[in-house]
Amino acid sequence: MFVAVITVTLLLFCQLHSSWAYVYVDLNGVNSWQVMNANASLHIPASVPGQVHLDLLKAKIIGDPYYRFNDEYQAWIAMDNWTYHRTFDFSQSSKKIWLVCNGLDTVANVTVNGEFFGHTNNQHRKYYFDITEIVKSTGNEITVFFESAATYSIRQANNYPYTVPGGGGYFKANRNFIRKCQSDFGWDWGPAFVPAGIWKDIGVVGFSEAFINYAVPQIFPDTEGGFRVTVNVYLQTAGLYMYLKIPRVLPSSLCSHTFL
Repeated sequence: MFVAVITVTLLLFCQLHSSWAYVYVDLNGVNSWQVMNANASLHIPASVPGQVHLDLLKAKIIGDPYYRFNDEYQAWIAMDNWTYHRTFDFSQSSKKIWLVCNGLDTVANVTVNGEFFGHTNNQHRKYYFDITEIVKSTGNEITVFFESAATYSIRQANNYPYTVPGGGGYFKANRNFIRKCQSDFGWDWGPAFVPAGIWKDIGVVGFSEAFINYAVPQIFPDTEGGFRVTVNVYLQTAGLYMYLKIPRVLPSSLCSHTFL
């Protein structure tokens, strides 16, 4: 990657955003969430981004998962269901208010103020939920319920018309039936944790015109020793989803001696 390319991409990103008014409420935080298991016998502070093994370790409910055979002894964590919850305020006036989940691991139901907004089954996706009609200025309750990924994969495999190999460590799970990091189920000598949790940033965005979902730069050398950068910008407006393609040429003088 080139330093010059990174700079230009960020400048384009900022220029597009500068004309739009939007507000972002960050729901990340150390011990800003609570997590509990299915029968509520465990109910402890939780950190986001993170995952339940780390919260249990911090609460001194489990020992180091990497010590000796602890991943096997702690397999009960992967077989249980876990629910994360917290409250948040959103006092700003916005035409649209969206919950933005950059990474949920993995099989989850998302509710806000008791209303179901969506189901997720892919750890690698970014999810958006329109919560405009339900958000209050104070005291909003968000809940993310995670079903055991091991149990989910077993059920999906059992419902398939023929057998598909794909072991899952100590869980008899089938990694081929879930969109989740495959090494979570063990890998050669690697441990099998099959974790659950809000593993990437989560927040609430309010906007009146638009906000950028993400930008993807593509870099190509040109015939004059410089580089041509195309930034594919995906943005959400108050009414529809849009896509922009922005070309930009970097002269060779700007790109020289900028290798990382």
